[in-house]
This record gives sequence, structure tokens and C-alpha cells, in this order.
Amino acid sequence: MMISPKILIPIFSLLCIVFANNENLSEYDGLKVIRVLPVNHFQMISLLNLEDDIDFWRRPDQINRFADLMITPNNSQRVMQYLSSRNIGYEILIDNVRAIVQNERNQMAKIRKQLEMLRGSDITVGFWQSYQRYEAIENLMNDLQDKYPNLVHKINFGKSFEGRELNLMRIGANSNEKKPVIFIEGGIHAREWISTAFVTHFANRLLIGYENHEEDIKTLMETFDFYIVPLLNPDGYEYTHTKYRLWRKTRSTQKSSSCFGVDPNRNFGYEWGGEGTSSNPCSEIYPGTKAFSEPEVKAETDYIMNNLAGRALVYVAVHSYGQYLLYPWGWTDKPTPDNDRLDSMAKLATEEMAKRYSSKYIYGMSTKVLYAAAGAGDDWAYGSASIPYSYTLELRDEGYYGFQLPPEQIIPTSEEAGDGLIAMLLAIQKNDL
Repeated sequence: MMISPKILIPIFSLLCIVFANNENLSEYDGLKVIRVLPVNHFQMISLLNLEDDIDFWRRPDQINRFADLMITPNNSQRVMQYLSSRNIGYEILIDNVRAIVQNERNQMAKIRKQLEMLRGSDITVGFWQSYQRYEAIENLMNDLQDKYPNLVHKINFGKSFEGRELNLMRIGANSNEKKPVIFIEGGIHAREWISTAFVTHFANRLLIGYENHEEDIKTLMETFDFYIVPLLNPDGYEYTHTKYRLWRKTRSTQKSSSCFGVDPNRNFGYEWGGEGTSSNPCSEIYPGTKAFSEPEVKAETDYIMNNLAGRALVYVAVHSYGQYLLYPWGWTDKPTPDNDRLDSMAKLATEEMAKRYSSKYIYGMSTKVLYAAAGAGDDWAYGSASIPYSYTLELRDEGYYGFQLPPEQIIPTSEEAGDGLIAMLLAIQKNDL
């Protein structure tokens, strides 16, 4: 029986995001986000058959687990009929996307003025009270390098499709080519703004903690070198700030289609093009014409293989949303030989994440907990780069806000996720080194 639609999220004036004045708000007219609940295998398959035409915010992964999808004026009637004919229940999560975006713009203008008065010469003041643009993130890396010259080194490892610099920070005490490496990747999916915010917050937490002689941070900084990529997909990220907030992919052009972009987290060269991808260039999970077709993915993987091979011990790709800590495989449901070790560390991390704000993070093998996603970064890191601890961290929330997590949740999200990551790394340091 069809569940009566109900509005679960009112239109808040909470999401503080910078949008350029030329953003066309008419693109959001009539957009809604609905939540569906498949209760049997037939309904699961029916939902998956919509993937080429529908933007799933949260992909169908298990029977009796919700999936979230965005509908447009052009497809809403067809989608509703499709759901009804298959007896798939739904609820309305966001009834008016345009109103949310308009409120985001209004709120951000107000917050930006407040921060300009407070910040002065220290860029970190208020930095995590809102989501930042590409230029501000670059400036933050420069400032941290200037402030902590013995701990931070900014490294360029390539350029994006549109020519933006791809930079990372190497952070550590007494960095050298023998120290084991923790590699943290943020901002691969454009609309997942909390990913980049967390990664920069974690970098700053390491530096402040070391400066303040925090014992756990001191241990990590002296044991490991951290290689931190705040924003792997800057073209898509900037596009979400200036043109379309909900863009996911890169911004590369496709010879065979008028549609733009590739899903960079399906573009890695381990079991590329398998389950959980689409051959349709307009799909949100289009893996590209070949593995490593995207310069951003190619640049990152080349840097790891050419500079960190044999040293990289941990790889963490940071995403949103859903609150998960996942490990390989993502291309098959067959576990890796290291499944128990990966599982025990994920369990420890998620238990630590729950302590500060009681946030529940689910952990497990990607295809068991979520869904198949061939060509993903964590599978490549484990399978091709031989990085023994490889994870995907999906940050807040569980769906109430989805990708548009309010900026007042940046700091608590970063704190709890950082707690879990620090606990896991300390355990790895104790057990493996």
C-alpha cells in the first residue's frame, strides 16, 4: 500500500553557502527529494532500473532500507506512477529545493559579513562556521604552511580538467621518506561539501594538537606523515557554488554526449566499469570512457604510486552522507583476505565516533553494508596500491538534510569523525609498527 506523502523537512534558513549572483535559481523550480522503501527484491531491482534517469542522493542498497532520490517537474509524474505500479512506498523529504537554495544565499551573505569583521589576519577564525570556496581552501593551505613551516608542506600534484591546481598538504613532525603515510582524500564528489570541511578541520586539529603537546596527536605526528587532499574535484565543487548546488561529477566534456562529467569515484582503475556503474554519459555513476580518464583521478593515483608506494599504510576517502565507515571490496561481495583486520579497526573507530555526540556510524564491507561500486578509490588503494588499511568514510547525516548539511554541523561532524580516525590510527600504530 502506498504510504501517504508527508513533508519531513521544512524549509530552513540554516544552510549557509556562497552562490554567485549569476546562479540561475529557475533550475531548482519544482525539484523535490523523496525517500522510498523497497521491501522486497523486485522493488530493489525496480529502483535500480531508474538509475540512468534519476539522481539518487542515497542509492538503493538493501531491502527494508531507505533510498533517497530527487525528482523534477519533467519526471515526477512518471516516477510516481512507476512507484505506485510497483507498490513502493515513499515520503517527501524536501518539498521545495529552490526555497532552500534561496535561503542559503541569503544566510551566507549575512554570515560572510560577520566573519569579515572577526577574522582579521588569521584565516582560521570562523573558517569552519561555513563552507568555503576553492580560493579560500588554497589560502588556508598557504597560511598553514607559513604558520607551521616545520610541519606543513603544500605540494602540487597536477591540474584539473579546467586547469585548477590540485594541491595537498604533507603534515608531520620530522617528515622523511621512511615514515609510514596516512593518505586522506576529500572533495571527490562536488556536492559533498562537508567532506572538504572535515578534511581541512582535521589537518588544523593535528597542527594545533601538536603545538599544544597533546600526547595522542604528538604520537601520530611523530609516527606518520599525513598526506591530505582537501579538494580533489575543484571544478565540480566550484560549479556547485556558482551554477548548480547538487552537481556530483567532474566537469570534463564527453565526445559522445552533450552531458558533462564523470563520476570520479567510479573512474579508478581497479575493476573499472563493473557493477554499480552506468554506460550512460548522463548518469550520475558514469565511470568515463576508460579508467583514469579524469585528470584529477589520474594525478592523485600517479602521485601515490610514484611517491608513496610501499609507505602508504592507510587510505581514507571522505564522502557524505549516511554515516558509514566502509572497507573493500566495493566491486564484489567476496571479502578480502584482510577482512577481519579491516573490520576490527572500523569497529573501534565507529565506537569512538559515538562517544562525543552519540552519533551512530555503521561499519562494514562496502558491498555488504551499502552497494556495489566498481572503480572506487578504496578498492584501488587496497587492490592496486597495496595500501593495507583502506576505507571510505561517509559523514553526517542519515538523510534529514542529505548533502545540504547545515554549516553549524561542520564542527561537531568534524570532531566526532576526527575522534574515530585518531583512535583507529593509534591502534594501527600500536599493532602494526
